[in-house]
Amino acid sequence: MKIKKISKRIISIFLTMVTVVTMLAAVTITANAEYFPEKYEPRLGGRAHVQSLGWINPTSNTGINGIKIGTEGQALRLECIELGIYPGTDPNWWYIGGISIKTYSGNKWSKLSEAPFGKLAKSGTEGEAKCIKAVKINLTGLIANGYDIYYRLHLQSSGWETSWHKNGETAGSINNAKRVEAIEVKLVHKN
Repeated sequence: MKIKKISKRIISIFLTMVTVVTMLAAVTITANAEYFPEKYEPRLGGRAHVQSLGWINPTSNTGINGIKIGTEGQALRLECIELGIYPGTDPNWWYIGGISIKTYSGNKWSKLSEAPFGKLAKSGTEGEAKCIKAVKINLTGLIANGYDIYYRLHLQSSGWETSWHKNGETAGSINNAKRVEAIEVKLVHKN
């Protein structure tokens, strides 16, 4: 009987130690992300659902940590977006956390869509002919300790916004009738 209790206690202590070491490693790696070469940095991925075109892949990569999704100069509304954060080229590199998105279309904010590292968060509508008018994007978990997420919109008849929004700020306008046609998103080191 005593051996069973001791065995359970040893297993419990071992699992606690593994959890603590894993969490400390994740905090250290994320907090010191600026010291790692570019190949280790996380990457953004995503795609857009565009009026008349359906789902399209990013139109361009904007440096190591950025993408543009949607269309420019075609007067097509952005209806839905999917965004995710992925590991760099080193398969041993990982983060704890993810991304969250909220979009404003059809005169209301969507439910918050969250996705862990390596998965896509999806926000907006498909097949409802509703345009996105505003967006909020944020990082979740430990990755938010080392990075900010910046984004700007390409708006109907006015082109790219000159100012960038970051970390959950509202880009676009819920009072403005201008539709979003594309979005540019970047991950930036905090320092």
